[in-house]
Order: sequence, then structure tokens, then C-alpha cells
Amino acid sequence: EFMLLANISVARHIQTAYPQTALLRRHTSPPASNFEELANQLKVRKGLQLRYDSSKVLADSLDTCVVPSEPFFNTLVRILATRCMMAAQYFVSGTHAEQDFRHYGLATDIYTHFTSPIRRYADLAVHRQLAAAIAYEKLHPSLYNKGRLDAVCNNINVRHRNAQMAGRASVEYYVGQAIKGRQLEEEGYVMRVLGNGFVVFVPRYGVEGIIRLGDLGSPEPHAEFDVEEYILRLSGSWNGQIELFQKVRVRVEDEVERGSGRRKIRLGLVR
Repeated sequence: EFMLLANISVARHIQTAYPQTALLRRHTSPPASNFEELANQLKVRKGLQLRYDSSKVLADSLDTCVVPSEPFFNTLVRILATRCMMAAQYFVSGTHAEQDFRHYGLATDIYTHFTSPIRRYADLAVHRQLAAAIAYEKLHPSLYNKGRLDAVCNNINVRHRNAQMAGRASVEYYVGQAIKGRQLEEEGYVMRVLGNGFVVFVPRYGVEGIIRLGDLGSPEPHAEFDVEEYILRLSGSWNGQIELFQKVRVRVEDEVERGSGRRKIRLGLVR
């Protein structure tokens, strides 16, 4: 809470001192349609209601999306809810109206990144602006230039997105290295059901992957996809059904990607 308060307080201070060039961070409200599918999935599969009138309502509603017998279920729902949101972005105060400064995820009217200068360039710029705003040191001319700062923010946003993608790829890579040459059985959860397969998330390793019908054996089992119920009904050698949010047992192994030679994770259904 103190960290958030520090970031909010600094944001307000530098925006007052530099109304056109304060380096801030905003998180736009996602359109309601982004949550409609997840809300319907929870209602159909678990009889739960997801409300998303505001970020506070959404946060309170997520707290109620629990299945007592499945402790991980709430975490799974939060992962899916996060994917319904918009990406937060750095911006220069003079490029947006003040009503657009709002940070949806943190439910605050203004925000910036001040507390982690060891790993974010945005924090360094904010530190320099704050230092000048409290007359600790002079502000470099480059931090007065709205056009230059806008270009810096765009670059930071791209770099931040790349870092997120690299982080996720590294998880898959290092898990692949750790289990190299082995086959492990782990617990997974169905995150998405498709007409030709389903996506499974493995909590222990933090990885997810698609298991296609063709991966279940040859000949490929026949399947009927119930779009409204989020169920894939299998017949033949795999007689049963795959349901959204279902807990499944999967085989986790590594494979080398053709072309790139990159080692990654491959999932297979055990039961």
C-alpha cells in the first residue's frame, strides 16, 4: 500500500510541476465485451457470476469465483481475467486529457512508476522530474521536450512488451532444459476448448500448451464440439469429454522446435 501511495503521490506532484511533460502510466478501462465470454464460461461451467461494472466490482467479484474442492481454480480465473484487460502504458501528460490518466487496474486517477529505478528507465526519468520539482537539482532540457518524451514513452512501451514476451519464453525454455530427455506426469487445467483440441495450463511449471486431437493418437479420435457448453466430446479410443476448467493429467516433455532449434515444452493427455 505504501508503494502504491508513493507512486500516486509522485505522479500528482510531477504532473502539477510539469503539466505537459510529466511521465505517467495509465491503464485504460477494457470494453465490457472483453469480459462477456469469460463471464458466460463461469456461469455455464461453474454457476458463478462474474461482474465487471468497474475495477472495484471486478476485484470483489473475482474473490467470489472459488471452488472449495479446487484451490487453484481462483488463480486460473484471475489469469484469464487479466487477459481480458488492456495493456498499461507509459505516456506524457500533455498528450492526453486528464480524464484519460486513470489507471483501471489500481483504481486511481493518476499513477506513475517511481519505486523501481534499478530495472525501469521510466523510473529514472520520474526521479529526475521529481528531483527538479522539489528544487533538488535542475531538470535536463530533454525532459522539457514533450515530443522527445513521447518518443521515449513509445520506446519504453515496446521494450516492456518485449521483456514480458521474453520472460514467458524463458520459462518454457528453462523448463524444457530442466526436463530434457524425460517424461513427467503433472496436473493441469483446461483453459480453453477448441474444435480441434484444447489448451492446458500446468501450474507446477507455469506453462501452457495446446493438445490437438491429432496428438491423442492415430487414427485421430472423432470429436463433437459443443460451443455453448464448452465441451469437446470424444469417441473411439478416447471415449469421454474434455470440459472447460476441468482438471486433467498430462504428460510433460521437451521437444526441439524445427528451424530455430529452440527447446520447448510439449503436452500430451494422460487421462
